[in-house]
Amino acid sequence: EVTLIVDCSGSMGGEPIEEAANLCAILSRLHQMNLVTAHVVCSGWGGDSMESGFDVPMPQPDFVWDRLVAKHGGEGLSQTFKMFRNKFSKSDIVACYTDADICDDDLIPSLWRRYGISCVGLYCGYPRQVDIMLRYFDYAIARSTYQDLFMEFLTLVSQLLRRG
Repeated sequence: EVTLIVDCSGSMGGEPIEEAANLCAILSRLHQMNLVTAHVVCSGWGGDSMESGFDVPMPQPDFVWDRLVAKHGGEGLSQTFKMFRNKFSKSDIVACYTDADICDDDLIPSLWRRYGISCVGLYCGYPRQVDIMLRYFDYAIARSTYQDLFMEFLTLVSQLLRRG
């Protein structure tokens, strides 16, 4: 079981949210083929459209992911974690796709660990984002293409599942 949290804050606009949508589409297809049980939770706050997060039913057709937007004032990741921690604790792997432009002071690795959850930060873009993501997550991966990111994520998932 894999859960992907998607940061839908304003800083994720443009290419970052497009790459997040690509990862969501891959997970959705894998879910549809019964190769993995996948969950996607979108996170963001501000405005009147979302308080902290919502769960996207799986699978979804690609056109749904094409409409994924990043228009929220902040990422609201710690609030989303609190809202969905029971779902996250049932997952074998929890990952968060973010640009690491995080202003959520409550988001620290111990927040996840307190509930026996380890989280992988993911980003398609600058490799230097890994150092920033490690402030918030137990593991972090940044690659220049979503294909490379997903392959590296699968490698990490395989290693973590062998350990667990």
